[in-house]
Amino acid sequence: MMICSAVSKYNGSIDWKAVKENGIDYAMIRVGYRSYGSNSKLYKDPNFEQNVEGALNAGLKVGVYIFSQAITEAEANEEADFVVQQIKGYNITLPVAMDYEYASNGSGLTGRLYQAGLSTDKATNICKEFCNSVKAKGYTPIVYANKNMLQNHLNAGELSSRYMIWLANYTTETDYSGSYNVWQYSSKGRVPGIDGNVDCNFWYEEFDNIYEGVDYSAVYNYPQRIHSILSDPHCTHRIRHTDPIL
Repeated sequence: MMICSAVSKYNGSIDWKAVKENGIDYAMIRVGYRSYGSNSKLYKDPNFEQNVEGALNAGLKVGVYIFSQAITEAEANEEADFVVQQIKGYNITLPVAMDYEYASNGSGLTGRLYQAGLSTDKATNICKEFCNSVKAKGYTPIVYANKNMLQNHLNAGELSSRYMIWLANYTTETDYSGSYNVWQYSSKGRVPGIDGNVDCNFWYEEFDNIYEGVDYSAVYNYPQRIHSILSDPHCTHRIRHTDPIL
């Protein structure tokens, strides 16, 4: 079974050798984020270079993600350009993820994306713009969103017919009926070499392992019975929505 770990600056200094030695073969590393206040700007994760170089040097395969708050297609394209600019010097062989969800301040949903009140079609087109831009630059895009976002604020079927979907739904048995390639099912795991709790992801592909001409058979080499992974101590970590509001 192949395990993927996703990290950001909130994990501090990571011992990538220990991560690799404990069965983690893949890493999704945060490139940066868009602040969710009215004065929205793009920021690079201060630990990005340290993490991507450490993971690659330890022998992990690497993909990346950005926490998006894009409310226009132009902003989505800007985010895609920003990501590609940061990763073009590295051997990025796993997907490039757009983390598209509402920010939370601990007392509820907030931020420019939430407050924009976008229509489902508009939000979907923003995700499509990011994915199309990433794909045009030679990378494989994936959209990360929680169950509520996919069901109520995006045309998930339209997205999943063209791009990979990374579902976030913390439960032991998801009732999400749409198509998805990755399921983030818990936030309570631990990974040796990485501080703090970790989010757990089940990566799989039911049919073939080729997506847009790229062989992801290693990524998708998971058992299809969910109880096998629910008992696994190695999971995936990602910290969200505690960056500056601005």
